Amino acid sequence: SAQFGTVWPLALRVSSRGTVEFLTPARAPGVSPVSFSTDASSTFANALALTFVTHAASPEAIAASPDVATAGDGAVVEVTFQKRGVYDDAYVPDVCRFGMDVSSAVLVNTWDVCVTGTRLIGTTPASSEMRGSGKCVGFATVRCVAPSQAAPGWTTVTVAARGATPASIAAFGGAGPPAFEIRTPPVVYLVMPGEGPSYGGSLLKITGAHMRINEDTCWVGAGFSGSVDARVVSSALATCETPAHEPMVVAIAVSAVVSDAPPSVTDVAANFAYGDDVASLSA
Repeated sequence: SAQFGTVWPLALRVSSRGTVEFLTPARAPGVSPVSFSTDASSTFANALALTFVTHAASPEAIAASPDVATAGDGAVVEVTFQKRGVYDDAYVPDVCRFGMDVSSAVLVNTWDVCVTGTRLIGTTPASSEMRGSGKCVGFATVRCVAPSQAAPGWTTVTVAARGATPASIAAFGGAGPPAFEIRTPPVVYLVMPGEGPSYGGSLLKITGAHMRINEDTCWVGAGFSGSVDARVVSSALATCETPAHEPMVVAIAVSAVVSDAPPSVTDVAANFAYGDDVASLSA
């Protein structure tokens, strides 16, 4: 039998691999000692070798901003959730989950929305009783980073304490948590023409993949210190105009306008050569 905290005896099931299984009883959030015995009449009140952490039900995430990121760019995402139960005030989820990928979260801010006539003294937040009675609704926002290893595609964003299970679909009234899109980074295969004057003005035709209309921009030059407007015709074709630049060979890349970071050298697949300006002479 098993003893879970002060609850005993609990029936065990022995697996073929030499491990045992049992159902945990209902319990308030916290740490409980776990012990085992071959005699159902015995208790091990002092056995603390094993512990089990019981988490409160995870809160419901209601919004994520932004709700899209490019794979690997480390986008900063703010997730807002409604406070309830032990998540009131002091207890805040410390992880965001993008599908199965986990990212650490930090508290950004917290606030309450109350019915007319409800009095809050100074900046004191609403109490759990006020929220429980329906006079106030509490919210909080945490900040996390989209995991760089997350695969492109659609997923969901949830918040929870580390090690806890995210809120179930049932907690969201059947609607589910906020959707989040992780996009494949744009790729540049070829730039035409491949050279132009240092005063700029060359119209580049860029062929590649995963480019998005009204959402991507061109990056030109060493270190990608600046970007220029891009006209994306399709996922495989875009055009942009070169800015002025000192004579040298520079890299050309395409990236999302909302990206938290410019492209890296590993994203580049094309070069453009700035040449010396040629002055026209009259006879």
